[in-house]
Amino acid sequence: MSALLAPAPVPSRWDRVRAPLVTIGGLGLATLALHLRDPHVGGSWGICPSAAMGFWCPGCGGLRAVNDLTHGEVASAASSRGRLGPAGSGRAVHAAAQHPGRPLAGPVSGA
Repeated sequence: MSALLAPAPVPSRWDRVRAPLVTIGGLGLATLALHLRDPHVGGSWGICPSAAMGFWCPGCGGLRAVNDLTHGEVASAASSRGRLGPAGSGRAVHAAAQHPGRPLAGPVSGA
C-alpha cells in the first residue's frame, strides 16, 4: 500500500529542458534555412501541395515573411502576411457568404 503513495521521482534538469532546447534549435535551423534560401523565387522550396490542389494556405506567405524578417525588411514581411489579417479574414467570410457551396480557390483579395 505504501508503494502507491510514494512520490514520483524528480526529473533531472536535462530532462526538463531537453524538449524546449530541441524545439528552439529546430526553429533556429529552419529560420537559418529560410534566410539562406529565398522563398520569393518560384520553386525554391519545391511545389506547394495546397496550391497544386487549387487553394492557398498561409504557408507560402509565412515562409516569405520569415525570410524578409531575417533580412530586416519589416514592411515586406507585413505585406507577405497581409491576407491573414482582420481585413483578409473579413474578405474570406464575405466571399464565402456570397457564394455558398462554392469552394474558394486562390487568394481572396482582389489580386
